[in-house]
Formats: sequence, structure tokens, C-alpha cells
Amino acid sequence: MTSVNAMRINNDTGILLCDEASYWNEEWMILYTPDKIQGVVGYDLIEQYRLALFIGMSGSSMMGERVMDGLTNRITKLYEQAVSRLGHPPKQFVTLEKLAWEAYNVASEVKAEYIDDFLISHFGFKTADLVAGHYKKDGKTIAIDDEDIQNEALKFVTFKGQPAEVGYIYKNTLFIAGYSPADGFKMYFLSTTTPVCEEVSEIYVTGGSGTDTTDLVYSDFAAQNQLRERREGLDLIDATIAAFSGLGTAFRLTAGVAPYPNFIYIDGQSEQLVQKTFDHRSQFISEVVIAGNNDLIPRATVRELVDKVLFKDLSFHEANQIFMARARNKRDLELFLRGYYLDRPTPPHTAPMLSSLK
Repeated sequence: MTSVNAMRINNDTGILLCDEASYWNEEWMILYTPDKIQGVVGYDLIEQYRLALFIGMSGSSMMGERVMDGLTNRITKLYEQAVSRLGHPPKQFVTLEKLAWEAYNVASEVKAEYIDDFLISHFGFKTADLVAGHYKKDGKTIAIDDEDIQNEALKFVTFKGQPAEVGYIYKNTLFIAGYSPADGFKMYFLSTTTPVCEEVSEIYVTGGSGTDTTDLVYSDFAAQNQLRERREGLDLIDATIAAFSGLGTAFRLTAGVAPYPNFIYIDGQSEQLVQKTFDHRSQFISEVVIAGNNDLIPRATVRELVDKVLFKDLSFHEANQIFMARARNKRDLELFLRGYYLDRPTPPHTAPMLSSLK
């Protein structure tokens, strides 16, 4: 359960954003790790080809790790094969579309392995055996001729009726987002439920348990920009604020979404191709955006802090001073950040407000 998101700013620029909560057992124990979006291209290839590629995946963490690791290894193997074939590193490596299909192939292979493991544990045979109508055990050929067993096994192979037992295998969505000099910034959507691998035509892609809420915020932001702006380029700061607003809304309304956010900025025109922010700064910006959405600080301050903290390396200490100094009401802001609802009576408490401390 998570929220993974990407947004295209212009032909060479994009942003990616995800939360860090991973619920992994029936007791809902939470792992706070930002693993749902990971880079799958090694630093040597990034430097050599200015190729950046990230994969975002929602659903089973086990399958996500397998797909991410498998794609990383597949890309390395493709490069080694190209060098072996040419005798030297290729001038151009691969397209983003090629890598998207490689991701689809890896995800399909991992899904097939998990289905086979499930069938073996429940029936003693694999998918290929079900198709063949028999399997071997202890040197003997055993026919799969019981109609009830055939139908039951086929249900898990085809996901007919969406049986819960294999939901962790099928209910996974993922996207590929990245940049190359030849392609610019592109995004691709993939699914393990249906055979889909397609380029995202909209300005954003979102997945995970937070999709219902983030999609509303992102689609509203897209609607506020004319078609020309969506094609030629969005305002980077406005788009980043919208991204954090969507994630903040998911955090407030959706079970399974929690901070700290992991923010990734890809700029093909910058010397630093990839910039990642996953620490107190990303959490700070999340709170700045939420405070701005609740009219606790001016919109201009939100834009200033997002720009200076995420893109111009303003220190947290300086940014926090600006944040508190521009508050319309410091006590309301401090109470809001502590989790109080400002439209309800505030229970008395003795903890001092920052605004009262000297």
C-alpha cells in the first residue's frame, strides 16, 4: 500500500514522488522505506549516456523488489552484450521504449514464477503442466484429468473471478519514467493484471492505494493548464506543489500512505541529471504545501520555499525561519502541524508553542 507518482514538466524534465510506508503483514506492521521508486540504471551508464530510468511499483513489495532487481540486471546485461558485439561501448545505448518493454518482460517472468510456485504448493504441478494435461512426479507421469482440479487451477492462472489467494501476484501496477538525450523525458504504464505496456499520454501517472485521491488532485491541476502548456511545458514550481498536494491528500485520507516523501527531480538540460530529496527537507516541503493549502501561509511563500529548498539548496534552518515568520497566525500553524483540527475546539495542553519560546 503506497502512493507512487510521476509528472512530466516538459520534454526534458520530470518529477517523481512517493511515500515511504510499506505494510507487510496482517498486523499492519509498517516499514518506513522509500523503496517504491528506485533507479535501475547504474551510475556509470548515467554518466556515459546521460540515461536515467526509474521504476515505480505498487502492490506486493516482494514482487516489486524482484522486478526492480531483475530490470537492473537486464540493463547491465544488454550493455555487456552490446560491448561484446561491437568490441567497444556503443555510441547510443537503448531507447526508453526498449527499456519499458524489458521491464514488462521482467514483470511477466516474475509473475509466471510466482504463479508456478503457487500451483506447485497447492496442486503439485506448474502452468505448463496444466496446459500439457500431465506432470511428472517420482519418475511417473500423472494425468491432470480431474475437471474440478483443472477449473480450480485455471482460475488462479487466469485470475478469473480475482481470487484473493493470488491477489498479491496480479494486483500490481508499475510505471517507468526516465530521460535520455534521444527520447527526452517519458513515462510508461505497465500492469501485471492485464498485458499492458504503453506510453503515458497525460502529464502524470499515479499508482498505489493513494491513487483515488492523488488522481483527483493531479487531474484538477492538469485541467487548470491549457493544452499548449501541457504539451510545451508546465511551471515547475506549480507542478511540484500539485504533486505534494496530491500525496498530502492521500496521506490524510488513505490508509497505507505515510511520510516521509521521496522526491526525485530529473532535468535533462542540467549538469546534474538526477536530484533526489529524501530527508527532513522533503517532509518540510510536504508540511509547507499542506499549510499553504489551508491558507496558513501565503501562496507566494509556498512557491518561494518549494523553489529554494528543493531546487536551490536553501538550508532547512533558514527555510524554517521563513516558514514561521510568514505564518498568518503562528499559534494556528503550530497547532495544525501538531495534528489539531483548527475548525474544532482545541483541547487544553501544556506543551509550549514555538512562538512563545524565546
